[in-house]
Amino acid sequence: MTIVGLSLSLVTQTEMQLGATEKMIQETFYAADSGVAVGIARALARNEQDPFSYRMNQEDRASNLHLVNRINVSPFQAILNMPCNFCEINPNDSPFANVNHAVTAFSERLAWTGDPSAPPSTAKVRARRSVSVMVELQPWRPAARAEMFRIPEERYRIRF
Repeated sequence: MTIVGLSLSLVTQTEMQLGATEKMIQETFYAADSGVAVGIARALARNEQDPFSYRMNQEDRASNLHLVNRINVSPFQAILNMPCNFCEINPNDSPFANVNHAVTAFSERLAWTGDPSAPPSTAKVRARRSVSVMVELQPWRPAARAEMFRIPEERYRIRF
């Protein structure tokens, strides 16, 4: 009877660890997905297409464990200009086009103990995820050819 009980407790502990790992991976994936959503919102609302970073903090007050999702988003990069489907009403010198953009968000989940203000260089990376998306916007002002990759070193952050 005790052998069966011990084996059940070991299985339960393993399942709990697997569940916690799966939860952490999903949280990291959704943090990267939120980076893509923020990049799209910045492009639509303020026409900001530069790379940016932000953090989403979590804190476990009982164990003094600090968790943070660090999200880095690539430039909201125009990669293709095409004729616009919705711009046929005024075809004469229409300043709008159907523009495809690419954006990639990288998320890292860090954990550390101690000072909660910022993660130290010794913080452990618990999970990493990246999400790449192609976004089609129309009607949208087309990007000039020179602006399609205006930050050459940043174009390598976009993955497809």
